[in-house]
Parts: sequence; structure tokens; C-alpha cells
Amino acid sequence: MATYILRIKRFSPDTLPMERLGAYLTALSALVGKESGASFNKVIKGSAALKINVPDENAPALLQRIKHAAEASLENDARKGYERINTLLAEDRTSGEFLPDKGAALLKFAGSRANADFFSVPAVKEPGEFSGRIIRIGGKDSTIPVTLLASDDSVVYCTASPDMARRLKKYLLEDTAVTLFGQGKWERENGKWVLLEFKISAFQELDFSGANAAITGAIGAGSGWDVFERPVDSFLELRHEA
Repeated sequence: MATYILRIKRFSPDTLPMERLGAYLTALSALVGKESGASFNKVIKGSAALKINVPDENAPALLQRIKHAAEASLENDARKGYERINTLLAEDRTSGEFLPDKGAALLKFAGSRANADFFSVPAVKEPGEFSGRIIRIGGKDSTIPVTLLASDDSVVYCTASPDMARRLKKYLLEDTAVTLFGQGKWERENGKWVLLEFKISAFQELDFSGANAAITGAIGAGSGWDVFERPVDSFLELRHEA
């Protein structure tokens, strides 16, 4: 059996969502074609690398198909698979490549880099912080993936030491929000900074008790707001009437 890999940068086997895996496999199936007899093997390390097996006798024809996929007519199935993979990669703000298990890339996918600035900007590392709810902790490596749902509903993929992951576990899928501090690595893509990795070094539970006490005091007896059953709603109504 010959083996080939679709390498998806930015993701790892632990951070590639299942629904996204399905979309990439469907596009990959169109790229290689059913006549290749390809079968899915597994997702391996090295970004998120989708490994497939192809019978040896079908490998030469597959290589020719892959070689001409990017230049084929738009009605060609291989071209459709190629374009679909590029679209998925652009949506995920990354790029990829198709290559044999051992050897150089046979086909590269620009993905989000297709419209990148002419002058590339080196990736930068600097401290940062993100606040939100922890929605996933998983993995068995020395660095544990941690997924944070930020306050703006964006998803932030982080990593932590096993000890840090154990300390964060109490917040998993809880309503309590935390602020994660650590070292981030950012890359400039399409005029925007994209987070490539974020290693958690510390965290802090977000405490709103002080703010709640201040609000309670502000609407206390004698303030004038205590006559309203829902003072915040009343304030917003007055604001819109102004």
C-alpha cells in the first residue's frame, strides 16, 4: 500500500473539530477520486495530517491526477476537490499540502495565504491574555490542549502543562469565566494578526462580586432608583427615549 497525507496546518489531531474533519475528508475524496481505491487510515501528528492508503497499482494514476488537479477544468472532480480544500483552509485561516508519507509535497494549498500581503511578516511572540469559559481540555501529550470560548464567542486554542490542565479542570464547562495568561505566537495574514499558539502560564478566576456590590449600593434606598422593580431596564428605556 502507498500512503499519502493531507496536512492541515494550524490544527492538531486534538484541536481539529469532528465536523471539520468530515468536510476535509469529503473534499479529499473528490481530489483523489474513487478509482484510486483510497481508504482513510487515521489522523496523525504533524499539524493535523489526514493519512490515506492507496493500492500500489493505483498510485501512478493518482500521482498524475494530483499533479494536474490545480490546472484541470472547473468541471473536473479533482479540480473540485482541490478548490474545496482551498476554501476550507481559507475559512480556517490556514494552508496545507498533499504529500506522500515520505517525501516532498506533491500539491500545495494556499488557503488563507492566497490573498496574503506581498511582503510576509515574521511571526511574533509576546505575552497575552484571553478571558472566557473553558469548553475543552484533552490530550495525553506533555502539552495539553485547552479550548477557551471567549466573551466575543470566538474560540481560542491554547496549550498547558499537565499540572496547569489539572488546575483548570474545575472550570471545564462551568459558567465561571477565567482569564488565561501566557505566551502567544501571532502571524500576519490578510492584514490581520492570527493566533498560531498560546501557552498558558497562569490563570485568574473572574470575580464580579465587587461590581455587583457597587451596583447594589448605587440602587439602594434613597438613590431614587430603588422605586423601580427593574432599575437597569428602566435606565435603558430612558436612554432610548432621550
